Amino acid sequence: MGERLEMVSLVSPLAPEGVTDKEALQIAIALATHDAAEETKESGEKLVKIRVEKDHFEKVIDRRKAFIKYRDSIRNKNEDQRAYVEGNRALMTKKT
Repeated sequence: MGERLEMVSLVSPLAPEGVTDKEALQIAIALATHDAAEETKESGEKLVKIRVEKDHFEKVIDRRKAFIKYRDSIRNKNEDQRAYVEGNRALMTKKT
């Protein structure tokens, strides 16, 4: 069986950024549901249980941290600067 999870606040350091524990749980459940559906499709068995594992919560937190890092990297930048940071185009400079 999977590792037993004790319900503690997994995202409290991220809470000011807008993710609540309830939202993190909902996303983890959605990831677990997707994984279970994929396993069911591969095995051909009927879906019986969805198991939410520690790994699902870690994915939620890792993706949230990556988003915060990205968001902070583009904060206070205009569209050209954001595109440059993302590698989508060269930084444009105004000719005088």
